[in-house]
Amino acid sequence: MVNLKNHTGAPQNLVSGALYGLPQNVDQIPSHFSTDIGFNFMGAGGSQLPSKGWIENNRFRSALHNYVTTRKEGGKFILLISDLWGADGGQSADAAYPGDNLLASFMMSTRLTLKCAHQESLGGLVSLSASTVNGLRGNWLSGYALHDYLASLGKPNANTPQYKPKQAGYWPNGEWQLYKYYHQNMTGTRVGILPSPDLILDTYATIGDDGIVRIIAGVRVVSGTRYVQVNNIASLGLPKVGSLNVHMYSFDSIPEDQHFGRVDGPTDLGMAQVAYTGNSVTLPVVNIARNTTAYVFEFAADNRLTV
Repeated sequence: MVNLKNHTGAPQNLVSGALYGLPQNVDQIPSHFSTDIGFNFMGAGGSQLPSKGWIENNRFRSALHNYVTTRKEGGKFILLISDLWGADGGQSADAAYPGDNLLASFMMSTRLTLKCAHQESLGGLVSLSASTVNGLRGNWLSGYALHDYLASLGKPNANTPQYKPKQAGYWPNGEWQLYKYYHQNMTGTRVGILPSPDLILDTYATIGDDGIVRIIAGVRVVSGTRYVQVNNIASLGLPKVGSLNVHMYSFDSIPEDQHFGRVDGPTDLGMAQVAYTGNSVTLPVVNIARNTTAYVFEFAADNRLTV
């Protein structure tokens, strides 16, 4: 449910972040993949590397390089200090543990005060953003792959035995395209939302400075039809009874390679004229596909979009 009368502040890109996903080479992933999505947060701490925890420099260097890349791209860095008081196993009984020296060394290297946290993967882009909660995109890869792809890209030999951690040549996938739309199109003023009663649809909505209402509907795979109800249409200056010209898009992944397949943009599902009454319009979502991440609805406050 979307309430156009309930203005909740300006968009802040609160969920444009990732849990790991940065290589050790600061310039390996081209900057535009970060700037195009309004990259805001990175959480990292050297996990899954071939080392014995923080007692070896490999983990420290990884975290420090990720910090440098994050700050270079304008984001905020969250140091994940899991196993701070221990190690990854296999160390000798007399091994020196890092303790407070780790934080002191990191702050000396960065010359900044760090916000340190251990934060698990946070899913649900639209619900987090609507709730003004910072979110890091989940990342369930392992080894060097955990430190690659910005948690949302593809590249040659991804997820194959020929995978090379230092190989470049990246491309966007469907989820990255959704983040790009979220950053570049969901501007203006956020409005109030609630998930559907069955929790199948979760929305995030804005009224742009250009007068266009944009609604992202995050979805789960189901058959049949679900609906996004948009209330208080008259708050836009439209009549309480009438019809709206609505433009709809879907953000899809490649069915045969949903995580790493190249996707160059959303799928344009076309325009439709939707009748409404009672100061409320209901927008249908039909037979959600397994490879669909989200749908987007757009309509103008002056109804200027044409079918």
